[in-house]
Amino acid sequence: MSSSPIDPGVAEELIERYLACHGATDLAGVLALFAEEAVVEDPVGSPVHQGRAEIAGFYRETHARNGPLAIDRIGRVLVCGAEIALHVRARLARDAEGPGMDVIYVVRLDEEGRIESLRAYF
Repeated sequence: MSSSPIDPGVAEELIERYLACHGATDLAGVLALFAEEAVVEDPVGSPVHQGRAEIAGFYRETHARNGPLAIDRIGRVLVCGAEIALHVRARLARDAEGPGMDVIYVVRLDEEGRIESLRAYF
């Protein structure tokens, strides 16, 4: 677990890459951002996916089910210690006129600046 504070610029860059890759269904791009033993809980309360193999399966299934996403950031990236919080509104790209869904991400980075934990609240 990282205890070093995250540089806000690093946090911003990582979040932009994550949202771009996830929205474009770029599985390799998403996985490159995660530490080997990372955990994903999306949404919070659902089964936790641990390690790159499980995380790959989760995103592969999510991307196949939803297709590309239009993701709009609401507000700024908030950084506190080794964690990042972010509010987005996501909608299926094929439903551009839809209302979308609000999501709050809480992301924790490791010492190398990779995602060690991602939790999505919606």
